[in-house]
Amino acid sequence: MGIFFRANASTRERAFTLFAFAWLGLGLFGVFGLHSGFWPEHLVVIWSVYLALPLSMMFFIPMLLDRHPSNKVRSWGFIKRYSYYLLLLAFCYGLAWTSLALGAPSVVTHFFGQEFAGEYRVIAKGDGRPRWRDRGCDSYSVDVRALDSDRLTSLCSESAWTSVKVGDLLSAKGRHSQFGVMLESFDVRR
Repeated sequence: MGIFFRANASTRERAFTLFAFAWLGLGLFGVFGLHSGFWPEHLVVIWSVYLALPLSMMFFIPMLLDRHPSNKVRSWGFIKRYSYYLLLLAFCYGLAWTSLALGAPSVVTHFFGQEFAGEYRVIAKGDGRPRWRDRGCDSYSVDVRALDSDRLTSLCSESAWTSVKVGDLLSAKGRHSQFGVMLESFDVRR
Protein backbone atom coordinates (compact mmCIF):
# COMPACT_ATOMS: atom_id res chain seq x y z
CA MET A 1 0.00 0.00 0.00
CA GLY A 2 3.05 2.27 -0.18
CA ILE A 3 1.88 3.51 -3.57
CA PHE A 4 -1.26 5.16 -2.22
CA PHE A 5 -0.32 5.94 1.38
CA ARG A 6 2.90 7.18 2.94
CA ALA A 7 4.68 5.07 5.52
CA ASN A 8 2.95 4.99 8.92
CA ALA A 9 -0.08 6.90 7.64
CA SER A 10 -2.81 7.35 10.21
CA THR A 11 -6.38 6.17 9.68
CA ARG A 12 -7.49 9.77 9.05
CA GLU A 13 -4.79 10.22 6.38
CA ARG A 14 -5.84 6.99 4.67
CA ALA A 15 -9.51 8.02 4.74
CA PHE A 16 -8.61 11.44 3.31
CA THR A 17 -6.53 9.83 0.55
CA LEU A 18 -9.31 7.40 -0.40
CA PHE A 19 -11.85 10.26 -0.42
CA ALA A 20 -9.55 12.36 -2.64
CA PHE A 21 -9.10 9.47 -5.11
CA ALA A 22 -12.86 8.85 -5.22
CA TRP A 23 -13.47 12.57 -5.80
CA LEU A 24 -10.85 12.61 -8.57
CA GLY A 25 -12.55 9.59 -10.16
CA LEU A 26 -15.88 11.41 -10.03
CA GLY A 27 -14.35 14.42 -11.78
CA LEU A 28 -12.77 12.25 -14.47
CA PHE A 29 -16.09 10.48 -15.05
CA GLY A 30 -17.68 13.89 -15.59
CA VAL A 31 -14.98 15.13 -17.96
CA PHE A 32 -15.20 12.00 -20.08
CA GLY A 33 -19.00 12.24 -19.85
CA LEU A 34 -18.80 15.48 -21.82
CA HIS A 35 -17.27 13.54 -24.69
CA SER A 36 -19.92 10.84 -24.48
CA GLY A 37 -22.84 13.22 -24.96
CA PHE A 38 -23.61 14.51 -21.45
CA TRP A 39 -24.13 18.20 -20.81
CA PRO A 40 -25.12 19.68 -17.43
CA GLU A 41 -27.90 22.22 -16.97
CA HIS A 42 -26.76 25.84 -16.81
CA LEU A 43 -27.89 26.33 -13.18
CA VAL A 44 -25.86 23.31 -12.07
CA VAL A 45 -22.73 24.87 -13.54
CA ILE A 46 -23.46 28.25 -11.91
CA TRP A 47 -24.13 26.79 -8.45
CA SER A 48 -21.02 24.63 -8.70
CA VAL A 49 -18.87 27.74 -9.04
CA TYR A 50 -20.00 28.86 -5.58
CA LEU A 51 -20.13 25.45 -3.88
CA ALA A 52 -16.66 24.48 -5.11
CA LEU A 53 -14.92 27.05 -2.93
CA PRO A 54 -15.74 25.52 0.48
CA LEU A 55 -15.25 22.04 -0.93
CA SER A 56 -11.84 22.97 -2.31
CA MET A 57 -10.87 24.08 1.19
CA MET A 58 -11.60 20.53 2.38
CA PHE A 59 -8.77 19.36 0.11
CA PHE A 60 -6.43 22.33 0.50
CA ILE A 61 -6.38 22.91 4.27
CA PRO A 62 -5.24 19.38 5.27
CA MET A 63 -2.34 19.66 2.81
CA LEU A 64 -1.51 23.15 4.03
CA LEU A 65 -1.41 22.03 7.66
CA ASP A 66 0.53 18.81 6.98
CA ARG A 67 3.52 18.68 9.35
CA HIS A 68 4.68 15.12 8.60
CA PRO A 69 8.49 14.82 8.38
CA SER A 70 8.27 13.38 4.85
CA ASN A 71 6.60 16.60 3.65
CA LYS A 72 9.49 18.74 2.40
CA VAL A 73 7.38 21.73 1.32
CA ARG A 74 7.87 23.41 4.70
CA SER A 75 11.64 23.57 4.09
CA TRP A 76 11.34 25.30 0.71
CA GLY A 77 12.00 29.00 0.29
CA PHE A 78 9.25 31.60 0.62
CA ILE A 79 8.53 32.14 -3.10
CA LYS A 80 8.69 28.47 -4.05
CA ARG A 81 6.52 27.40 -1.10
CA TYR A 82 3.78 29.98 -1.68
CA SER A 83 3.84 29.43 -5.45
CA TYR A 84 3.28 25.75 -4.74
CA TYR A 85 0.40 26.54 -2.39
CA LEU A 86 -1.18 28.89 -4.93
CA LEU A 87 -1.04 26.23 -7.65
CA LEU A 88 -2.33 23.63 -5.21
CA LEU A 89 -5.27 25.87 -4.30
CA ALA A 90 -6.12 26.38 -7.99
CA PHE A 91 -5.91 22.62 -8.59
CA CYS A 92 -8.14 21.89 -5.57
CA TYR A 93 -10.73 24.41 -6.78
CA GLY A 94 -10.65 22.96 -10.31
CA LEU A 95 -11.05 19.44 -8.97
CA ALA A 96 -13.95 20.45 -6.72
CA TRP A 97 -15.70 22.38 -9.53
CA THR A 98 -15.22 19.61 -12.09
CA SER A 99 -16.65 16.99 -9.76
CA LEU A 100 -19.61 19.17 -8.73
CA ALA A 101 -20.48 20.59 -12.15
CA LEU A 102 -19.71 17.61 -14.36
CA GLY A 103 -19.07 14.45 -12.35
CA ALA A 104 -21.97 14.28 -9.91
CA PRO A 105 -24.65 15.41 -12.44
CA SER A 106 -23.29 12.92 -14.98
CA VAL A 107 -23.47 10.05 -12.48
CA VAL A 108 -26.98 11.01 -11.34
CA THR A 109 -28.24 11.33 -14.92
CA HIS A 110 -26.58 8.10 -15.99
CA PHE A 111 -27.99 5.98 -13.15
CA PHE A 112 -31.21 7.77 -12.14
CA GLY A 113 -32.19 9.82 -15.20
CA GLN A 114 -35.34 9.11 -17.14
CA GLU A 115 -35.05 7.71 -20.63
CA PHE A 116 -36.29 9.81 -23.52
CA ALA A 117 -36.75 9.06 -27.17
CA GLY A 118 -38.40 11.14 -29.81
CA GLU A 119 -38.46 12.83 -33.16
CA TYR A 120 -36.94 16.29 -33.41
CA ARG A 121 -36.42 18.92 -36.10
CA VAL A 122 -33.19 20.91 -36.15
CA ILE A 123 -34.10 24.61 -35.97
CA ALA A 124 -30.66 26.19 -35.36
CA LYS A 125 -26.98 25.38 -34.96
CA GLY A 126 -24.03 27.07 -33.29
CA ASP A 127 -21.28 28.44 -35.50
CA GLY A 128 -18.70 25.79 -34.54
CA ARG A 129 -16.06 28.26 -33.36
CA PRO A 130 -15.20 27.77 -29.69
CA ARG A 131 -14.60 30.98 -27.80
CA TRP A 132 -12.98 31.75 -24.51
CA ARG A 133 -16.22 33.17 -23.10
CA ASP A 134 -18.49 30.41 -24.40
CA ARG A 135 -21.36 29.79 -22.02
CA GLY A 136 -22.21 26.14 -21.98
CA CYS A 137 -22.04 24.69 -25.45
CA ASP A 138 -22.86 27.70 -27.63
CA SER A 139 -20.38 26.88 -30.38
CA TYR A 140 -21.48 23.25 -30.98
CA SER A 141 -25.09 23.48 -29.89
CA VAL A 142 -27.86 22.00 -32.00
CA ASP A 143 -31.26 23.46 -31.12
CA VAL A 144 -34.13 21.08 -31.83
CA ARG A 145 -37.90 21.17 -31.47
CA ALA A 146 -39.90 18.06 -30.65
CA LEU A 147 -42.35 17.15 -33.41
CA ASP A 148 -45.10 16.12 -30.98
CA SER A 149 -44.94 19.33 -28.88
CA ASP A 150 -43.45 22.82 -28.80
CA ARG A 151 -40.69 21.71 -26.42
CA LEU A 152 -37.26 23.12 -27.31
CA THR A 153 -34.07 21.27 -26.45
CA SER A 154 -30.42 21.94 -27.07
CA LEU A 155 -28.09 19.05 -27.86
CA CYS A 156 -24.46 19.67 -26.99
CA SER A 157 -22.50 17.23 -29.07
CA GLU A 158 -19.81 17.96 -31.62
CA SER A 159 -20.69 14.78 -33.52
CA ALA A 160 -24.33 15.88 -33.73
CA TRP A 161 -23.24 19.36 -34.82
CA THR A 162 -21.07 18.04 -37.68
CA SER A 163 -23.64 15.60 -39.06
CA VAL A 164 -26.86 17.68 -39.14
CA LYS A 165 -28.16 20.67 -41.04
CA VAL A 166 -30.92 23.09 -40.13
CA GLY A 167 -34.23 21.48 -41.13
CA ASP A 168 -33.09 17.86 -40.69
CA LEU A 169 -35.18 15.37 -38.74
CA LEU A 170 -33.52 13.57 -35.84
CA SER A 171 -34.51 10.45 -34.01
CA ALA A 172 -32.74 10.80 -30.65
CA LYS A 173 -32.47 8.62 -27.54
CA GLY A 174 -30.88 9.29 -24.19
CA ARG A 175 -31.41 10.10 -20.53
CA HIS A 176 -32.32 13.34 -18.82
CA SER A 177 -32.61 14.57 -15.25
CA GLN A 178 -32.84 17.89 -13.45
CA PHE A 179 -29.06 18.05 -13.65
CA GLY A 180 -28.46 17.50 -17.36
CA VAL A 181 -29.06 15.62 -20.58
CA MET A 182 -27.12 12.59 -21.79
CA LEU A 183 -27.52 11.94 -25.50
CA GLU A 184 -26.90 8.25 -26.16
CA SER A 185 -27.70 7.98 -29.86
CA PHE A 186 -29.30 9.84 -32.73
CA ASP A 187 -30.11 9.12 -36.36
CA VAL A 188 -30.39 11.80 -39.04
CA ARG A 189 -33.20 11.62 -41.58
CA ARG A 190 -33.17 14.20 -44.34
